[in-house]
Amino acid sequence: MAVHLPQAQAHGADHTLRVTLAYRGDELEVKRVERVRMLAPGQAVREPPGEHGAGFWFEIRDGKGKLLYHRVIHQPNRADREVFSPDPDQTVRREPKSSEPEGEFTLLVPDIPEGAEFVVHASPAREPGAPAKERLKHDFDRLRRGEGGEKRSDRKKGK
Repeated sequence: MAVHLPQAQAHGADHTLRVTLAYRGDELEVKRVERVRMLAPGQAVREPPGEHGAGFWFEIRDGKGKLLYHRVIHQPNRADREVFSPDPDQTVRREPKSSEPEGEFTLLVPDIPEGAEFVVHASPAREPGAPAKERLKHDFDRLRRGEGGEKRSDRKKGK
């Protein structure tokens, strides 16, 4: 179902937050934030996938929880890799990585004045088709100030 979600520019977002997130497995944390004068990429024209949807996306919500902006992106913390065969008749295949995926990636987040919450949803790294869960929730004012966020993980301590 298509819905009308206004572009970031309609909210007066003439600045963008360049948010660098670090991941280890399914854990996410804010590493760096830089505020730059630029327009963020446009958002999706459909509503976010919802509680049973799979994938990776982020949202900006106002103080009442109303969705102001969201964008679906590729799964940056994949737990597999592409493997190419020297045989030209073979297709590319995916194989699991032997170690837990870790690294960093950057999101361009519009600095919408009404923004109160920055939320990241993601499917598990080892199950990209599984339902996504909220992986990070961050106060938008703290994000503007470049402060780190809370880590979220479904992993049990000691495993």
